[in-house]
Amino acid sequence: MDKIKLTIATDKRFLKPIEGDGYIDNVILEDNLLVKELENFGFDVDRTYWDNPNYEWSSVNGVIIRAAWDYHYDIDRFKQWLELVESKTTLIHSKSIVYWNLNKSYLLDLIKQQIPVVSTHIVKVGESLNEIITTKGWQDIVIKPTVSAGGKDTFFIRFKEVSDFEIKFKELCLKQEMMVQPFMSSILSEGEITLVVLDGKYSHAIKKLAQKGDFRVQDDFGGTVHEYTPTQELIDFAEKVFTQLPFKTVYGRVDLIKNENKWLVSELELIEPELWFRNKQGSAHQMAKGIKKSLHQNSKQELVK
Repeated sequence: MDKIKLTIATDKRFLKPIEGDGYIDNVILEDNLLVKELENFGFDVDRTYWDNPNYEWSSVNGVIIRAAWDYHYDIDRFKQWLELVESKTTLIHSKSIVYWNLNKSYLLDLIKQQIPVVSTHIVKVGESLNEIITTKGWQDIVIKPTVSAGGKDTFFIRFKEVSDFEIKFKELCLKQEMMVQPFMSSILSEGEITLVVLDGKYSHAIKKLAQKGDFRVQDDFGGTVHEYTPTQELIDFAEKVFTQLPFKTVYGRVDLIKNENKWLVSELELIEPELWFRNKQGSAHQMAKGIKKSLHQNSKQELVK
């Protein structure tokens, strides 16, 4: 019997190690940990970049999107790729999950589910920053594109700087949809907490801290990662978020920021999140097991059809 073939879709930059580049080394390490566990389950696993024009996606049984960290630079081409791949094989996660998670307006869906989320305003055509903060009663704010990754075009603006930023804000709004949120000052002292959820169950957590003088926790801007042990209450909260989604997920993470004594969801990462397998032994196995279960369920559904 032929082995089931899977492909990990990544970023072209991450296919081969570059001497002295710890960032790329970590990406490859993470992928290799997952590959090893999938192979232990009997899968035949390949790895390529998501926009490889010569790859035969129909030759594999499933595609797992991992560190495709350049997709947001050409979102239309990425959507075309999703359509292509899902027409030829099984996407883990499916196109519908990816589409939902692409635009951060999904935070408004979470609010409708009564999940505590950082207050979010999607900018309407012609709105000014001053108009938005006056209506909302906000002071310091953060603005970012609704479709982005890695802190691209993300700015922290103090209340006294809003008027001076209006021209730049209009320029940003002309090229992409933007969103505005109140600045959570705890990000500077307590950082952002990330809980990894694999196959619906909590796996592990980390704390991300911004570099001194910055507010962005991404390592692109000098942010650092630290071990973190969440309370059972926080674990239950993270798992509950996933149970309230309109679809089942194999992997994902909940990013949380504290507002006074209440934890709020800042982002829900379901497309290509970093999952820090290297920080928790057995976590790559847990994800591989979830992938196997998902493929089995998909095959049963195909039989029913």
